[in-house]
Amino acid sequence: MGKAIGNLEVRKLHQCNVYLDGVAYVGVASEVKLPAVKPQLKEHAPTSMKGKIDVPLGLDKLTVTITGDFDEDFVAAASDFYQTRIIELRSALTTYDDMGRGITRSVKATMRVLFQGYEPTAFKNGEVAELKYTAGCLTYKLEIEGVVIHDVNALGNVHDVLDVNLNTKTNDVLGL
Repeated sequence: MGKAIGNLEVRKLHQCNVYLDGVAYVGVASEVKLPAVKPQLKEHAPTSMKGKIDVPLGLDKLTVTITGDFDEDFVAAASDFYQTRIIELRSALTTYDDMGRGITRSVKATMRVLFQGYEPTAFKNGEVAELKYTAGCLTYKLEIEGVVIHDVNALGNVHDVLDVNLNTKTNDVLGL
């Protein structure tokens, strides 16, 4: 399985390098809210049960939010709402153990996205105004220290967690 990474769940990254289409460095994001990989739930209440349960119906939509001041190439790409782009984020994540010692790990997130829009953050005197970009993810891959945590491909019906495909039975039934 690779290196042991412990119980890590990454939701936000700060000060991470952003690459467009895998090659072009476009700047540093001050904050990135990564997609939440969670099930889409439907309430089910069969007549033979006295209660209700939530049944998973696949994954909920994946959305990423990137805040920063980027170059013209990124702004142009984010303004094209009809073409998918590949965004790669690289950062360092510091976690703390029981003794209070900091452990720094490398984090890499790669996504194929469709941009959904952007809005300016609050203007402050003497500071550079940043833009907050929102995009829907078609694919999402999160690696920590080279270990793949999530690998989701919505179009290919792939949902790998720590190199285990959670959609194997569904894909076998569908002949994928």
